[in-house]
Parts: sequence; C-alpha cells; structure tokens
Amino acid sequence: MQTFPKAFEAQSHIFSSAYVGTLQAAHGSGLLGEAFRRLAMQLAFKATLHAQVRSAMSYPVLLLVLSLLIVSALLVFVVPAFEVQFASQGLSLPWPTQALLLASRWLAAYADLVAVVVTIAAVLLRQWIHSNQSKPTTRYKQCRLWWHALLLNTPVLGPWLWRIIAAQWAQCCAQLLATGLPLLETLTHAQATVANTQVQAMLQTVRLSIESGVSLSVALQQEALFEANLWAVCAVGEATGDMAQALNHASTMLEVQCTQQLKVFTSLLEPVAVVVVGAVIGAIVLAMYWPIFELGRTV
Repeated sequence: MQTFPKAFEAQSHIFSSAYVGTLQAAHGSGLLGEAFRRLAMQLAFKATLHAQVRSAMSYPVLLLVLSLLIVSALLVFVVPAFEVQFASQGLSLPWPTQALLLASRWLAAYADLVAVVVTIAAVLLRQWIHSNQSKPTTRYKQCRLWWHALLLNTPVLGPWLWRIIAAQWAQCCAQLLATGLPLLETLTHAQATVANTQVQAMLQTVRLSIESGVSLSVALQQEALFEANLWAVCAVGEATGDMAQALNHASTMLEVQCTQQLKVFTSLLEPVAVVVVGAVIGAIVLAMYWPIFELGRTV
C-alpha cells in the first residue's frame, strides 16, 4: 500500500515536485492540514499572478490583432484603387508611396501563401514543443534556454519576470521550510517549480555552493541571482534562525512590487499601443495622399 505522499508522487504530471515534497515533510511531522493550507495559498498566488498577466496583455493583444487586420484591409482593398488612379494620371510617386504600393502588390499576390505557411509553421512548432515536453532533445533544451535568457534580458519585461520568479521561488521555499523540510531538499523541490531554465541552472549552482558550506544569502549573492533585497532578507533569516518566515515576508514584498509594476506597465502600454497603431495607419494614409498633395502644388 502506498503512503499518502507517494500517491501524489505517482501523479507527477499533475502535482509538482514542490507539492509532493511539502506533503512528504508534513506527513512525517503530522502537519498535513497546515501543508494543504499553505499549498492552497501558493496555488492561489500563482493563479492571481497569471490572471493579472492575462488581464494586462488582453487589451494590447486585441489592439495588435485589430491593427493588423485594418492595415491588411487597407493594403489589399484601398491601396490598389489609388494605384489605378496614380497610373491613369501619370503621377511621379515619392518613395513612401512606391514602398506602400510594392507592399500592397506583394500582399495581394502572396497573402494566401503566407497564411498557409504561417499556419503550417505554427502547427509544426506546437507539435515539436509538445513532443519534447516529456523527453526534451538537446536542440530543444538549447532553444528553450536561449528563449528564456532572451525574456529575462528584455527591457521592462525582464526585470518584471525576475521579480515574479523570485516571488514564486521565495514563497515555495518558505512553505517547504515551514513544513520541516531541510534547506537542501527545499531548494531541490523549489528549483523544479521554476519554469525558466536559465534560473534553474543558476539555482543549481546556488544549491551546490550551499552543499560546500556557503550560506544561502552568500550563495545567491555570488551567483547574482535575484535582487539585493532578497539576499538581505535571507541573511536576516539566517541570523534569526527563521528562514521560512523571512522568505515568506520576501515573497509578500515581491508580490506587491510585481503588482504595482504590472499596473504601471499596463497604464503605459495602452496609450503607447494606441499611438503606434495610429502612427502606422497615419503613415499609410499619408503615403497614399502624398502624390495628390504634390499634384495640387503643381496645378
């Protein structure tokens, strides 16, 4: 007969390593009720973050899709009518208008082919990612590491992702330590919950440093992992002997910072997206009417 944590471990495709580790530690100490309460808090924290991200990105994504549809409609249906008019009047076209007409001809000629190629590429990419989920190949690991590193180094988005990862990691470690799990086992389980492969590699280095006798705060500082505030909180936890409470405070602080930063990012992203879309459509209209303005000057 399996133990209670082993039953969850058998369903590893549903329950993460940190989830099972929390139950294993709580099962030995008789704190299963407290463990489930903490796990529920962690899942609620992740769900809240994901909901905030989806809410923040829904408007810009919708605006981007609508702008692409509007620009495509202008290039396919409106610009060709102007091209006929320009040809009948024998106007000398400036380079913006020539570039716009060239883009219109290309889109009208290859729109179907582009749609088919993009659809096939998206389906193949999805299948390739899905097939590498269980047994990732070396090429897949390299591509994923490159993509994750690119995200972390992206301006504005990168620092925000770092804070999200730090908040989730700190909360996971706090809950695992609170159930009585040793630090090294806590770091192993918490590392498995981090989705970014570059951060996973850095956490592995941190764990090896701790095995050699280095404290957590010093190991994080040596690896330049996360922010100095988190290093300081870990140092306080080491000094007081209550690392779980210190990391719990750190996760709360980072969560507040992530939420505030997300609100600022959202408030700035919406007007920027509107300005960009307006600038693109305005440039198309200006390029179409430029030859007409030039004709009016010469008359």
